[in-house]
Amino acid sequence: MIQNLSNSYHTSSKNKPAFKGVRLAHQNFEEFEKFAKKTDILNNLPNIAQPWNYIGEGRHNIVYSIPGNDVFLLRINKKHLDSLRQKNPLTKSENPFPEINIGQKVGQIGKHIQVIIKQNGFSNGIPSRMFLDSYKPTPQEIVPWYIENLKAIANMPQKAYNNLAKEIKTVTKKKYFFDFYNPNNILIDEKKQEFNLVDIEPCVTKIRDYINFCSKKHLFLSLIDNYFMPNVYKSASKEDKKSIRELCKTIKAKTEATPMKKNSLLFALKQQYDKYVYKNLAHDKYQQVKKILKEKD
Repeated sequence: MIQNLSNSYHTSSKNKPAFKGVRLAHQNFEEFEKFAKKTDILNNLPNIAQPWNYIGEGRHNIVYSIPGNDVFLLRINKKHLDSLRQKNPLTKSENPFPEINIGQKVGQIGKHIQVIIKQNGFSNGIPSRMFLDSYKPTPQEIVPWYIENLKAIANMPQKAYNNLAKEIKTVTKKKYFFDFYNPNNILIDEKKQEFNLVDIEPCVTKIRDYINFCSKKHLFLSLIDNYFMPNVYKSASKEDKKSIRELCKTIKAKTEATPMKKNSLLFALKQQYDKYVYKNLAHDKYQQVKKILKEKD
């Protein structure tokens, strides 16, 4: 069952219905608009939102690949899946990051369907899909998968870490929100040896604007999936615990070498909003991780 934990951004073509499409060369709205007209995609949305095109999902949205199109994806609000069967116009969305790909929205179909740029790689951390399935693996079952995930991250070159840090800084400077509490927002592209970002949203609330900040410690915690790490580690064998510690230390060293700030995780505790959540997910978890990394064989 371990292999089913992987939330890859690549889908199998098996059992896909025939769908004539055009392979796009550019990641902009105008190219998607041309594709939509040639394929009549607006009248085929129910046929696209099928299990064979499933990419992944979070708490609010579900993402599907588009047959015949390797550049864009559709992200649909799960509370409004009925909008797939409605006649909705395609409109252009502002793209504040024309120079980079962070899986951003370039278009909108009605109010509840977004056209986003596809990112390559598989989701870092324990996939959110796990919480939505009837089967929920135990920490013991996750251990070998978790170690392989850490290996993929630890083996990334320093350049990949540096570029990730620079992209996060670019995002936050423009008042967009990188949710470092959700490790699934970082994709691991082993083929190109790089990290990719997804689910970047604008800061629309006061609390998001305040915590829209990412230090080296936050990035490290996100990469090792700090929320689950202590429990997975506790369930590991002595040999696997050693592997987890060594891999985490490698990731920590590479993260600390990135061009980011070293600010303390305590900043969130000074806010009056949801203190318990931010303390639990950041400060307390980091203390647990620090203890683990100091353990001896």
